[in-house]
Amino acid sequence: MNDHEGATRADVPREVLLDLLPVYLAGDAASDTRALVEEFLRQDADLAQRVREQWTKGFGSAPPTSLPPDLELRTLRRTHGMIWLQILLFGLMVAFLGLMMALKFTVGPAGLEEVQTRSFAPWLFLVIGVGCGLAFLRVRLGLRAVLGRR
Repeated sequence: MNDHEGATRADVPREVLLDLLPVYLAGDAASDTRALVEEFLRQDADLAQRVREQWTKGFGSAPPTSLPPDLELRTLRRTHGMIWLQILLFGLMVAFLGLMMALKFTVGPAGLEEVQTRSFAPWLFLVIGVGCGLAFLRVRLGLRAVLGRR
């Protein structure tokens, strides 16, 4: 038997239970913790009402009791898709900027005579390349936020 089994609301200070509320509302609390917080909320109607009001004000629905079972798989697939999108955008950026900078050099008897762009619309390639670069950065920043890095 664990030391905390059989603990009741009278055994746990109110401040400790208030500290447990975020974990409980996020659905991350263990079953014993969840039972303890629910018992506390049943006995303290004022706090229970404030928790419900705060929750609906911030999230618009009742507190979740558990997370969807496929949430981890959906998150993994979304992250995988964002990584592939990042790779694609980087490749497009390099390709379009490379097309924009493709130059044709004409060398005559006196040396370099003329430099021309080989592409028919270098400014169009520049705009598309920069747009792909900006989209790449946006996806990269989104991925960093999802992965918890700054």
